[in-house]
Amino acid sequence: WALLEQVRLHPERPELHLRLGSLQLRRGDRDSTDAAFRKYVAKSTDKVRALHAVATRYRRANDYDAALAAYRRIREVAPGDPRFLQYTADIYRSRQAEGDRERAAKLYDALLGGAGADDVDLGKLGHQLYLGQYYAQAAAAYERLLGGATLRGLYALELAVSHLKLGRVERAREVFDAWLEGEGGEARSHLE
Repeated sequence: WALLEQVRLHPERPELHLRLGSLQLRRGDRDSTDAAFRKYVAKSTDKVRALHAVATRYRRANDYDAALAAYRRIREVAPGDPRFLQYTADIYRSRQAEGDRERAAKLYDALLGGAGADDVDLGKLGHQLYLGQYYAQAAAAYERLLGGATLRGLYALELAVSHLKLGRVERAREVFDAWLEGEGGEARSHLE
């Protein structure tokens, strides 16, 4: 009840509407949840961030359709924002319904093929893709991150393994050899 009182006293504070929507979502009151989240987005100055927060809460509640609807609103609010592609692909990757893997792969391909990839943490994205066995997309993310430099640590090894999984043995060998020449020197001594 204290939260309801706070919302009544300070209706201009968006974070209170987000908290109220989250509470209503846990209670299963869908109408109240949707109303509170709509107010949160309307009162927020960063609409993309607000919609992502709403979608994240729906996603955690396994309401993937509501999460996807929030992410589609990002495209309406900020048509050129690359986060729409990543967030939507992440939902498909999580949901894993029939056809979702292909949808996610296409969205990741579009993200990695566009200028928007510069606004994404390619290392983190590559790692998530690798763990999800999206090897072609993981390799693309890591290669874009590489940009002529030598990748270090786990990313280098995941790039090499991704290339191996895709049958690109020579490229995998190049990446692994470059890693061995760099920080992998200690590993090389154990191999010999």
